[in-house]
Amino acid sequence: AYLMMSEFVFPEQGNYVETYLNINSKSIIYAKNEKGKLQASINVNILFMRNDSVFNYGKYNLLSPEYNDTLSPRPNFIDVQRFILAKGSYTFELSITDNNNITKPFSYSQQVIVDLNHEMPTVSSIELVDSYKNADTASYISKNGFDIIPYVSSFYPETMTEITFYTELYGINRDIPNGETFIINTYLESFENRVKMQDYFRFTRSKSDRVIPLLGSLNIKMLPSGNYNLVVEARDKENKLIADQRIFIQRSNPLVQANLNELNALNVQNTFVEKLNADSLNEY
Repeated sequence: AYLMMSEFVFPEQGNYVETYLNINSKSIIYAKNEKGKLQASINVNILFMRNDSVFNYGKYNLLSPEYNDTLSPRPNFIDVQRFILAKGSYTFELSITDNNNITKPFSYSQQVIVDLNHEMPTVSSIELVDSYKNADTASYISKNGFDIIPYVSSFYPETMTEITFYTELYGINRDIPNGETFIINTYLESFENRVKMQDYFRFTRSKSDRVIPLLGSLNIKMLPSGNYNLVVEARDKENKLIADQRIFIQRSNPLVQANLNELNALNVQNTFVEKLNADSLNEY
């Protein structure tokens, strides 16, 4: 299973954390259910704890789609959950078990900090997106009129040519009056030293408001292999930074060569390249 998390805000309810769990269909057992269909069942336990106290949790069975026979293709399937949490630091604990193959549960834990302040200019977490469509009715995958299927990975293989993402901007109207224009920049930068990639930059103009949803994409067909940050930032008319957010991504694109103009974005510190010099290279 693959796990990612994002933090957003319901202005009337408070901060919440979304969890995205992608189950590898090849790693689980499918058994016949009461309808005679093949189906997997995963027991999921999620806890958000602080000082041995549980502040929010989820305990449920996650069911796969149903299949008629063993020859049916079985793609991975995704679970999305939302947990309202007050600001602070939590221990996140996850335990998952295949109900059709009872073994020792897989357990995982990490620290989670909930700290978005929607009363000041802030950019939420950046949620990577696999696909989206206009929402007909509200559901657990709906946000601001879109049904969003998350992309539960930071790795983009050569078969993928686009990064799609969703984020929300809060409190921009604290600095810029409602209805006035400001700029939202989206770009890729080198992960190592935050040099902007000149061919992967776009901007949009938006009207200031309390909450501003942003669904966007960047074409990465010619992006060379490497480690990058996807950055979203808000700037005023004088180009002053108001708020920003970034998320790490890794690209594998072996058929594309790096742009020579962007080689200064590569960090060779603590690698064998650091010990080389021009005279030695010429001699070799």
